[in-house]
Amino acid sequence: MPPTHPGHLSSCPSSSGLYTCQANGKWMNSQVGEILPTCEPVCGRPREPPSFTQRIFGGIRAERGNFPWQVYFETTVCGGALISDRWVLTSASCVEHHKTLRMFAGGTDRNVLAQWRLLETEEIFTHPNFTRLPVGQRRSDFDNDIALIKLKRKIRMGPTISPICLPGKHPKYMVGVDKAGYISGFGQTENFAQSDVLMFALVPVVEMARCRAANLSGTTASLTENMLCAGIEGVDSCTGDGGGVFVFDDPLGPGTYYAAGVVSWGIKCGAFGIYTKVMNYHQWIESTMAGDQGSH
Repeated sequence: MPPTHPGHLSSCPSSSGLYTCQANGKWMNSQVGEILPTCEPVCGRPREPPSFTQRIFGGIRAERGNFPWQVYFETTVCGGALISDRWVLTSASCVEHHKTLRMFAGGTDRNVLAQWRLLETEEIFTHPNFTRLPVGQRRSDFDNDIALIKLKRKIRMGPTISPICLPGKHPKYMVGVDKAGYISGFGQTENFAQSDVLMFALVPVVEMARCRAANLSGTTASLTENMLCAGIEGVDSCTGDGGGVFVFDDPLGPGTYYAAGVVSWGIKCGAFGIYTKVMNYHQWIESTMAGDQGSH
């Protein structure tokens, strides 16, 4: 197993020595007795990495294994991403009015659920500083738009199901302007219909000033330091992609991807999308997954 990097939540403890099978059928280790080591699944390493061959909105169809962390929400028009074998990362605006969700992982066609694996919700945690709104009220505050979903049971990993890494704490994980990452989802395409198949696109991060200028003629939602702005004309996330992750090459782990953003909202489809900056919420994610739950 390749080494993990500081700040990643995916790791495997070092071995405590040789295990031998005893006559009673149990594995025994001279240092730790019958306590077996546990390993978290390796993150951010798709069996079939996506390859960008042409110019979701302006995207192309993904193959199984390209984005093994992708989670499809059947209950609501959104998505999410596995960050471990028991936790899903998504946006708070996608789940704020839900206590449970019907979700699937491992597939690329939402009309062929036989290729997917069902995920059951145990509990949903929205960020404590996210402002909840009554059902039907138009949202203008997307700050702290991030949430975690705990699954009832661990999901078995495989070639088409594995987690995405979280950003490390090193400054190199802060994505800069013009750096491009992948987005994936079942959102509206250029035909303005929700896609039946998983689509992906490669989009660059742009200056927040460009989003602010574009936003003047659009929504009244405010832009904060907890957000990333990304997109180019004709290539963007759109309605239905909410909650999915914006992934980049790991600067300290070649061949590995990490989630820098969560799809939050957009100025308009096909222009600029706004993403919650995951790095700003590392401590909250870690403490929530560890059981120090800040909000329900």
